[in-house]
This record gives sequence, C-alpha cells and structure tokens, in this order.
Amino acid sequence: MNFFKYFFLLFSLSLFNQEALDLYSFSSLDHEKRFYTLSNEISCPLCEGSSISGSSAPIATDMKNIVFEMISEDKTDDQIKIYLANKFGDDILYMPPTNNYSYLLFLFPVVLIIFSLYLLCLVLIKK
Repeated sequence: MNFFKYFFLLFSLSLFNQEALDLYSFSSLDHEKRFYTLSNEISCPLCEGSSISGSSAPIATDMKNIVFEMISEDKTDDQIKIYLANKFGDDILYMPPTNNYSYLLFLFPVVLIIFSLYLLCLVLIKK
C-alpha cells in the first residue's frame, strides 16, 4: 500500500514539474534568452531580494507574463524595463536609472568624510 502512495506522489511531482517547464513557448532562442535574462534582472516587489524568476508570488507571475508578451511583441529590453518601472516603481530594477539625486547620494558620504577630516585637522592644529 505504501508503495502505491509513493509511486503516486512521485508521478504527480514529475507531472507538475514538466507542466511548469512548458509554461512559455518561445519563437526563437534569442527570445528565450532575453526572457530569462530580464527575469533575473527584475526583482519581485513582494519578495525581498528575489527576482521574478525565483519567485512564485502571483505578482511575479503577472510580471513574467508581461515580459513574455512584450518580448513576443519585439519590444526592446529597455522598453520592457521602463514599462515595468512605470507600473511598479524603480525599486523593481536591480540597476535603477541614475539621476541628479543618485549622484548626490553617492557624493554626499565623500564630501562628509572630507569635511570631517578638515575639522579634525583644525582641532589638532589648535592643540
């Protein structure tokens, strides 16, 4: 009796696993490579630190479907990223676009260190 339980369990797992592998059918290898590359470059808004390729959350599935549809429509990678960033926010991109505020974010610690060293020198010189 236990043999049949284990056999059924093993059979059902292999059946569902194969179904998950055949979820998307691509027209070319280039589209498939782009899909998996983009899926790894876009993070899931629900799961912290996980890309949409590694997430089974419903929103990640929706985002993968959007990526698949836009690749099928021959949209570029940048167009897909911009569309998803506009819809879900810049936080989904592992490499968000740079703007004036991001430069300020990177330069502020350097300016703070230089200013601190200047103040330290002034205090040491007065002693």
